[in-house]
Amino acid sequence: MWLQKCLQEHRESCPRNPATALLPSRVIDVGPAEGFQAPYIHVSKANETGEWAILSHCWGQKIGYVTTSANLHSGLGSLQHDALPATINDAIKITRDMGLRYLWVDSICIVQGSDIEAHADWMVESSRMRDYYKNSVVCIAIDDAASDEEGFLGHTRPAEVRIPVSTQYCPQDTDAPSTLYIGTDIAHWTSMMDYRPILSSRGWTLQEEVLTPRTLHFTAKQLVWECQRHQSYESNMTAQSWPMNDSFHEMPKRYFLVPDFGRNYILSSDYPFIAKVLDPGDRWISMVINYTKRSLTVQSDWLVAIGGLAQELQAQSGYNYCAGIWAEDIHRGLLWRLYGLGQTPKSYIAPSWSWAAL
Repeated sequence: MWLQKCLQEHRESCPRNPATALLPSRVIDVGPAEGFQAPYIHVSKANETGEWAILSHCWGQKIGYVTTSANLHSGLGSLQHDALPATINDAIKITRDMGLRYLWVDSICIVQGSDIEAHADWMVESSRMRDYYKNSVVCIAIDDAASDEEGFLGHTRPAEVRIPVSTQYCPQDTDAPSTLYIGTDIAHWTSMMDYRPILSSRGWTLQEEVLTPRTLHFTAKQLVWECQRHQSYESNMTAQSWPMNDSFHEMPKRYFLVPDFGRNYILSSDYPFIAKVLDPGDRWISMVINYTKRSLTVQSDWLVAIGGLAQELQAQSGYNYCAGIWAEDIHRGLLWRLYGLGQTPKSYIAPSWSWAAL
């Protein structure tokens, strides 16, 4: 319901380009919604277009099934249900139920390993992630699972009465009536960039949060839908406009997906002091602060995991990018400091003058 409503009613603010969106190099073909087809890795043809979901997840300490050079060629791309982690199987089902044919999962659609083929594949695919995220239809975010082995379907949630209730009232500063929605306590969702204590601890997920046009969050308590125009909850199925607070206005997601829509929204709002978020330098600094609070399993991915955001900001601003800093904002880019104890990387990642060096 949420997905279809967004696709039909939010065309100006929530992008969808099925005719021009090139499929990722590999996707999981989940089969049609009706009937059953065993999922397999589909290798896209040149200029093949389509619609896909992406999975935002934490792999966990124990790495389950991943695609390697060996199993990709020997198994001809087939995926056995019993071999896949629970989260991947659940994501395949959700993708099929939403009426989408393809699913992109990093651990399955990028060749993993330390051999030459895996390294070459990683170099190509990591440079394309910006397009994979940005052109996806929806992101399936598993917010509160620390491992792919946990899964996210079929978990028992606390019993809640889900009766949407709303009432009309007039705020003190205006005579215009507004709608007040009453439901489960959702205060922790007022700032989407600050929530998700498990998923948001992973460095790679920042790109997924900012660049994907729509997200279906599977939290420990309920489903939450997020797009450019609406935020909806399983405990209150009535679609609501985004909360009118500072954290909403300052969310960088708005200005990456549809920059003109976000810019016009800011300029027409009653919050002129937050127009600073339109400045590319300010937007980048806020994301670096967010990003550096996260962790990566592979330290050498430090700049790669934020590279898609850099590509998008460069395309919008025309700024010149180098090792996490913009030439046009270099006077601020070099004024960084480290809080706490730093750790010198074992191998070279970035020049010593960049925040990415530590």
